[in-house]
Amino acid sequence: MSKTDIRAALLGTALVVLCLPALATEPDPTTADPAAFVARLSLPDSVAVPDGGVVATMSATLPDTGQRFVERYVLRRAAEQGHYVFSDPDRIRLRRQQELIRDYMDAGIDVDGSFSVTLEPCATGQGRLRGARVSIDLLADADAGFITVVDQMRLRRLLGRSISTLEPCN
Repeated sequence: MSKTDIRAALLGTALVVLCLPALATEPDPTTADPAAFVARLSLPDSVAVPDGGVVATMSATLPDTGQRFVERYVLRRAAEQGHYVFSDPDRIRLRRQQELIRDYMDAGIDVDGSFSVTLEPCATGQGRLRGARVSIDLLADADAGFITVVDQMRLRRLLGRSISTLEPCN
């Protein structure tokens, strides 16, 4: 893995934000400080994300052997509204995973990888779902600031299906 290009994609019913190798100005998921990472969500009143509904996944594959390392991290709500961060134990796990990937890369071993943030929204019953728009920003480097990965996109478009199929929030 190298520097990241952040793109939005859809996988099933969850929005996935993928960080794929590309631009040099964006943070590298193998060196970014897990303590600095923040996913910032801007949602309308009609939509929420339940506890456990924001998950980060980092994976690495060694193409020569097919060996794959995948770790999932459930992000927790931060003090600031709409912000989600790694728990302290997950920060440690992510640092270990980053070190493993960098060790392979430093040894000259080819590594393919990805970093994603998955959201599983629910309907609050407040406001109107029709026309609901969502924005998602990621912070992986305090010096670089937030990177907008989804900017006021219609929720229907992100989900790829009717928003009337959203489960109600508990």
